[in-house]
Amino acid sequence: MSNFLGFAPRLDYSGGIHRHGHITKRGNGYLRGLLAQAAWVMVRSGKGGALRDRYIHLTREQGKGKKKTLVAIGRRMAELMYSILRSKTDYEVRPWKKPQKNTAALVDQARMSA
Repeated sequence: MSNFLGFAPRLDYSGGIHRHGHITKRGNGYLRGLLAQAAWVMVRSGKGGALRDRYIHLTREQGKGKKKTLVAIGRRMAELMYSILRSKTDYEVRPWKKPQKNTAALVDQARMSA
């Protein structure tokens, strides 16, 4: 779906180096622009839900740019809409869980598997 809209990152493979570049912009530019505008609205509204929380986490805590993050939110919105239409189900609001840096648990898990 993301590739159809042009939201997929351009990939560059050279030997052992894998780079993810800018979005390809190969899809429908008008639809991509509408999704970006919808992402702005969702982020600015009080009822943005999990996508708004993800935006706040990426911009404030990880220091990513606002426009890059909005493209990511627009891409996620497109994927959600496609999966809802494909499965013919209602949208269920779920809270977004921030990724946790739980290094102690990872160390314990690595010790148990070794």
